[in-house]
Amino acid sequence: LKYASSCSKLVHGDSGFVQQIEQALQYAGTDYERYRVATGVSKEEAKKIAGRERGVKMLETILESNIENGVNTTREERVLDLPVVDQSNTALKVEEPGFTNHTQLLTSSTTIDSHKNKNESNDHCVSWLENSTAVDEWRVHHPDWDIKLENDEGICFSQIVDENRAKFLRNVYEIQWYSDCSNDIQNHQISSGFGAAFGTQARAFLNAVSQKRPYQMTKHWPGMHWLYIPHDNSSWAWCKTTDMNCYFLPLSKCPPQYGRNDAGGRRKLSRDLLLWITWYMGRLKHHVQKRVYDLLREKFPPIQLPCTVMHVRRSDAGLPRYPFRRYAAVKEYIEKGNITTGENVVLLSDDQSTIDEALRFHNHINWLYVDRPRQMGANGGFDGHIPSNDPAYDMIMILAELKYASSCTKLVHGDSGFVQQIEQALQHAGTQYGTYKVKTSVSKDEARKIQGKQRGNKMLEKILESNIQEEKKNTTI
Repeated sequence: LKYASSCSKLVHGDSGFVQQIEQALQYAGTDYERYRVATGVSKEEAKKIAGRERGVKMLETILESNIENGVNTTREERVLDLPVVDQSNTALKVEEPGFTNHTQLLTSSTTIDSHKNKNESNDHCVSWLENSTAVDEWRVHHPDWDIKLENDEGICFSQIVDENRAKFLRNVYEIQWYSDCSNDIQNHQISSGFGAAFGTQARAFLNAVSQKRPYQMTKHWPGMHWLYIPHDNSSWAWCKTTDMNCYFLPLSKCPPQYGRNDAGGRRKLSRDLLLWITWYMGRLKHHVQKRVYDLLREKFPPIQLPCTVMHVRRSDAGLPRYPFRRYAAVKEYIEKGNITTGENVVLLSDDQSTIDEALRFHNHINWLYVDRPRQMGANGGFDGHIPSNDPAYDMIMILAELKYASSCTKLVHGDSGFVQQIEQALQHAGTQYGTYKVKTSVSKDEARKIQGKQRGNKMLEKILESNIQEEKKNTTI
């Protein structure tokens, strides 16, 4: 494919492989003309001669025709003059990682290791214009490769340097794509916030592979619609499964079965392994990755380093529902993280009152945040995680915010499942960071002293009063 990628004319018959040739030509930036020979025939025509004899007969006919027309070129004269490769040289380097056919992968469990030895010093780069399906399939079957860089032209991947992590990911891949699906474990997705939905699946996934059993996400009923999937089937983000698979690479060859939920109870899980498997689950499809890149370029302020990432969870945490939590003032996060005047702080929050509070009462800090639709307290209700009314926009915004914060060296947060996603982003970026936690969990009795959305409003009022009093006190001083 690479050898042919500079040619300016393509002549072909009917074959699915033509798509791969065209992809190679387009990837090389070659302008080419295409000429097709119709080789499809009817079923009746094809069955006039049975078995291999049919192929032999057609070759004889071609040969006779060539002889009649004076074509007598020998096979030796037609062979390409290519250099002989010493197959015993196990250190041979190839310019790009080869794309292995899925069928071949399912019949050989040594594919990844052989790739590793050949390609460890190479990058694999693709254009943003590349066919998303082809790029996604390559990534599915190269679990120990990660994003190295992105720019306006495209994206490059390289092999993961941390051998412990790389080995773990290869083992996960082997279980997911080579194991017997009759022994799989499945868990239905919950249509909830990003952190809760992802965390639930990651824990069930790790439980399964720790038992060397393949894992698959499913739905509790066919009509289930994940919170972040648009209902409009003309949206770029809509797909037939209407679940998490619309954004992320497929996990396994095992088919999902509606209604299954056999992941079992909670077990004590390794923190590192949980973060690694969260990364494995969270690999984005190529066209989704491009939208995240574009949003970062167009909407976010330039990152300023060093920085602290602060995550303030409010919105439906103000409702008297499990898990029971409270709204903490921004001041609590500042004090817990020992944040000082002029410090660069990436502020992540689902709540506009948090942004307003930070800018009004703590303007001695250099706040870095994106201007986007947010909820105001608990007014959005339970699971009100789509303040823009566009699920795809909110999803891409979350993914972009995670990437934006991934270079910070300090994490300050309350009780929230989304913290696991932030930590995964930091670890993925190779960032050494410290964590500081504000306890925002409360008892059931404490949470239910005030019912409904009124609880969130009361907490915001209390925070505002406290900030105003502090402001007056400082002004007097």
